[in-house]
Amino acid sequence: MLRPRTAGPATLAAVLSLSLALAGCGGGGGGVQVGGDDGEMTGELVVWHYYDEGSGGLQPFVKTWEERFEKANPEVDVKFEYVPYDQMASKVISAAAAGKTADVILTAAPWVPEMVKAGAVREIGDRWDKFPDKGLFPEKVEEGGILQGKRYAVQAFANIEGVYYNKTILDKIGAAVPTNLDELEAAMAKAAEAGYTPFTTAAPTGAGGEFNAVPWLASNGWSYTDAGAASAKQTLQRIQTWRDRKWLSPNDASGFNAGKNFTTGRYAFAQEGNWMLGTFKKDLTFEWGVTPLAGHDKALIGGESLTVGGRTEKPALAWKFIADTFLSEQGGIDAAEAGSVPLRSDVADQDVVTKDVNLSAFTKIAAASIAAPMVPNTGKVSDAIGGAWNELIAGRIDADAAADRIAEQVPPLLAD
Repeated sequence: MLRPRTAGPATLAAVLSLSLALAGCGGGGGGVQVGGDDGEMTGELVVWHYYDEGSGGLQPFVKTWEERFEKANPEVDVKFEYVPYDQMASKVISAAAAGKTADVILTAAPWVPEMVKAGAVREIGDRWDKFPDKGLFPEKVEEGGILQGKRYAVQAFANIEGVYYNKTILDKIGAAVPTNLDELEAAMAKAAEAGYTPFTTAAPTGAGGEFNAVPWLASNGWSYTDAGAASAKQTLQRIQTWRDRKWLSPNDASGFNAGKNFTTGRYAFAQEGNWMLGTFKKDLTFEWGVTPLAGHDKALIGGESLTVGGRTEKPALAWKFIADTFLSEQGGIDAAEAGSVPLRSDVADQDVVTKDVNLSAFTKIAAASIAAPMVPNTGKVSDAIGGAWNELIAGRIDADAAADRIAEQVPPLLAD
């Protein structure tokens, strides 16, 4: 099962400790440019990734990408090297301290600031600015690759969340697929009366909770830079009403259970991600779909950040691989075939997307979505938002307290 690929607070804390320890051991800092020239455009190119069996349809493409690039560039030997997800950040930072990183690193966005601090990834703003297809990617998403005014990462495809609906239940209770929150609540009320659980989401602490909270907030006018927006209380008060009416699953605050809950056929709606499409197509025995409803028509972008290793001797070749493999039109098609959401606008209208109404729904959400700001305090921002969301769903605080905590804690973290 492909998760949002966001880092939890424990992982970020470990990375921070490691990067600080290595700072005095040749680790560099601030995305230092090592070895001024672009290096050779031939020879071995090493790509670190964390695609395993839990990565949905992306893992099989590793071999495809390797063979395709080598065919087009016969003097290059591409080597994809697997690094376990929970070891990626520490390995990249350790390698930078030792003076050697992979040429291309596919990583989770929350780790990039610490990698920059350790000199483990390079600035790529000039290359991105010259990329001819730059305008085909959502600006608000690509802003997530910028740290303190400099670009260190780009994103080609995404993991995002939407609202899944159980069409079989809706037909039984005489409810239409909702298009806005009022219609959603009306259907949830009917589902509850019929003995179903109306909704399931996920509210773990940290980045996992942030990933689930932000779509509701952002769709109602909230933003990271306007964390005290009055709309936040309005939004969270609505969610509290659902909680108080017992319209949410009792296990929502304990982890990522929404997908498993939805497969039981007893839930009318679930907040889940595109990474579940393959599993649901294979396993669900009832009619279902995805709806980009008003009030949840934005999402927080997850998925892999594409970076160039800070100690690579072949930065031009590394960028060429990123551009030709992931950022290309074919790369967008690959992502769609794997069940990920392509960010290139010219892929959204192609058959690979439009033939799948559910993937198409996720693509529409992605076009309006946002990336979390890349700041040194990324982990603490996640803790503030995810922690408030967790306690709200668990019933330990009310909506006003959750909104106040976010409003008070997030702005100083963005400023530091």
